[in-house]
Amino acid sequence: MRPAPVAAWTFAVAATLCPAADLYRVAGAVVNAQTGAPVPHAEVYIYKSGTAFPRAPFVAGVDGRFTFDLPEGAYVLRAGTRVRVENYGEQNQENGFGSAVIVGPGQDTGTLVFRWFPAAAIFGTVVDDSGEPVEGALVQLLRSHVAVGHRVTATFRWYRTNDRGEFRFGQLPGAGRYYLAVTGTPWYEAGARAMAGEEPAAHPAAFIPVYYPNTSDAARATPLLVAPGEETRADFTLTTAVGATVTVTHSGPADLKGSVSLTRDGIAGIDSFQEQQALTAVNGAAGKIPQLLTGVPPGHYVVSVTGTSGKSYLAGRTAIDVNGSDVGVDVPLRPAATIGGRVQFLNPAAKPAGTLRVALQVDGVGAVLNAAVRPDGSFLFPDVPHGEYRIGAVGVGFFVSHSEAAGVPFRDGLLTVTEGDAGTVSLTISDETGRLNGFVMNGDRPAAAVMVVLARAEESRNPVHYRGYQTESDGSFDCRNIPAGSYSLFAVEDTSFEYANPDAVRPYLADAKAVRIEPHGMSTERIPVTPARPQ
Repeated sequence: MRPAPVAAWTFAVAATLCPAADLYRVAGAVVNAQTGAPVPHAEVYIYKSGTAFPRAPFVAGVDGRFTFDLPEGAYVLRAGTRVRVENYGEQNQENGFGSAVIVGPGQDTGTLVFRWFPAAAIFGTVVDDSGEPVEGALVQLLRSHVAVGHRVTATFRWYRTNDRGEFRFGQLPGAGRYYLAVTGTPWYEAGARAMAGEEPAAHPAAFIPVYYPNTSDAARATPLLVAPGEETRADFTLTTAVGATVTVTHSGPADLKGSVSLTRDGIAGIDSFQEQQALTAVNGAAGKIPQLLTGVPPGHYVVSVTGTSGKSYLAGRTAIDVNGSDVGVDVPLRPAATIGGRVQFLNPAAKPAGTLRVALQVDGVGAVLNAAVRPDGSFLFPDVPHGEYRIGAVGVGFFVSHSEAAGVPFRDGLLTVTEGDAGTVSLTISDETGRLNGFVMNGDRPAAAVMVVLARAEESRNPVHYRGYQTESDGSFDCRNIPAGSYSLFAVEDTSFEYANPDAVRPYLADAKAVRIEPHGMSTERIPVTPARPQ
């Protein structure tokens, strides 16, 4: 259903937001960021800054143009198609930053250009060394991009090739770097023998894993730099080698339900799956459950077993080397790690009104675990999977001013957790935060959509000691809830700048402005854009 006519809709928005206020024209066009062509019938959403829900969408015409009449204030504009919308002021798709549109006297908001980035795609074909398509090959797509100020590489998607050996990853953000890893099993080893009811071959053929651009060495993998709207081809050839059978047993109980996985170090240390199976039924003495992983190519692997027995979670991992000969491995299982601790307040009189929560975030901007702080200040994470985590407090106006850990490795704010660990963390929570706002100037003009960087004066490897803020349409910035202390402040044009990477920040410090954030205070600064510095 199309929305009401523009005049009626803008009047309704203005009346709802501020009935008696003067209205200001906000108008522009949604264009393709790559070609500059209008995006016909783009859907445009408007939010009053600080609100969670937009007004009814405005649907642009074939020329991509939109018009609103709005009262003075800060607004978030989002636009795009029914498949994907993006933020106004987004300079690239690295980090998802955008700029608010500042509406009011003296603001030029009548000729906005909303740059919309079309999705990209990566496709290709996987064949064997005879040129035959490989069906069911597992293609791993990894994305490397800047998130929360530092470069992160992580698995983005998985895909199984079809009967023609084809794969396709569509609707990809058209920025960042993409890596591909491929593994598979020869059909004549797995499929044909199973269909014929035959036993696996003594030394079945196996495919050697490959990485773009068709190298078997993960360290030599090359990223694909995909532009918005671009379709990039990546083809692979899997070569055969003598495979081996890995026989897995574990120390878990007979009723354990879960999976066994065989992984190897892939690109940037990210696990790549060679094979994963559900745990088989009990078949052996003393609760042992043999599991056969066949057709494993030569390489260094980690065998992981994870599962549940009743309400208990058990897991374990063991490293092995495979060189064409069969390997047997027994994986000892242990319960999931527990991370508990206690919170104390630097200022006991300044506690949050609601429930304070402690958060464990998988390093690299991953999943977050939360635990409520009890009235006595204690907290507990009962089942923490293996991994590296950053710990912090969840509460507006509060931050962790000091932290210590025992029972688990802890460095630069990073906990390294392994199954069976029982870690204890002591956190000191402070409300001594301040606010920093101001403007960035490019000569005598406000610099919109540039990156403001606020770095602790003392160099740190902990990303929480850095802040990044993309300026609004009038060149303004407003950083809130900043831990009190001394900082360096500067601005760069590159909004994908790694502002939480001390190596990237260091060349800019000589020209940065020293600022002091006082507890519960507010500072206002005006700074220029700093020219790019060689890394």
